Amino acid sequence: MMPNTSYFESRFDILQNNYEEVRRGQDNFREQLRDLKIDMDRRFNETHNNLVERFAIVDKRIDDTRSDMLDRFMQVDKRFEQVDKRLAQIISSIEKLGDKIDHKDDRQRRFTFKMFSIAMSFTALSLMGV
Repeated sequence: MMPNTSYFESRFDILQNNYEEVRRGQDNFREQLRDLKIDMDRRFNETHNNLVERFAIVDKRIDDTRSDMLDRFMQVDKRFEQVDKRLAQIISSIEKLGDKIDHKDDRQRRFTFKMFSIAMSFTALSLMGV
């Protein structure tokens, strides 16, 4: 009825083996967990580097676009300056033409007034002669 020491020793050996197997499983799990962490870190770094590269490309495109837009705005400003100069020339020409027309109009009025005065003088002389 009483178990002998060999029974306890065999049970202890089984328990020891189970313990060692669990220990090996823990070590294996730790290695797998370490490998997983290394793999996750590598993937994260790759993703991070990929994002940094893509954002660098996007930033370059934005800078290029901004530069192109500024160049185009400068070209548009130059065109408006040319248009403004041309409009100033046109306004100057119109003012000169207006001055010429006013001068001609004054000359024509004086001529008309002289002719009217001559006609009235002639009519007055004719009436006196009659």
